[in-house]
Amino acid sequence: MANLDQKRQLALALKRKEMIAKSTCFNPRDFNSRPTKIQSKVLKAINTVPERYVLGGNQSGKSNLGGRECSWVLQGTHPEWSKKPDHPLLLMVVGQTHKIVKEELWEAKIKPFLNEGEYKVFKEGSALTSVVHENGNKILFFSHKSPEECRQAVQAFVAEDRKSTRLNSSHSSVSRMPSSA
Repeated sequence: MANLDQKRQLALALKRKEMIAKSTCFNPRDFNSRPTKIQSKVLKAINTVPERYVLGGNQSGKSNLGGRECSWVLQGTHPEWSKKPDHPLLLMVVGQTHKIVKEELWEAKIKPFLNEGEYKVFKEGSALTSVVHENGNKILFFSHKSPEECRQAVQAFVAEDRKSTRLNSSHSSVSRMPSSA
């Protein structure tokens, strides 16, 4: 009986250690990973730049940066916040297709940092539309056919949001679009 208790305690301790490592790393598959100098500069600007658009060339690290920051903001655990917002936040994640949004951004860059049971996923058919965290923070997922269509959709949403009762929401955007955007 004591042996079973010890195994359970060890399993819980290992899970806790993994959760701590996952909360501080930059890549969920490498617990020793850290952001580059440029990525760190962007992360530190969270207190001065509340609306963020992550744009960059192919393989420049924008998806990793946006995904990591999005997961921290969704959980309310961003390490660079000097003062955490006292209201639920609204984040927007944008990609060229529903498949890219779901597989390359949500499943590969954001979800691995989250703990099971702390969020709820919403879909329309097979398309991912939003994720709501237990703290009230929410991610909206958009796809677009062109960079211009993306900008128009996000700008229209932000303009409408500012007129609505969610006037105090903050926005972050993770974008996966071609470097020609």
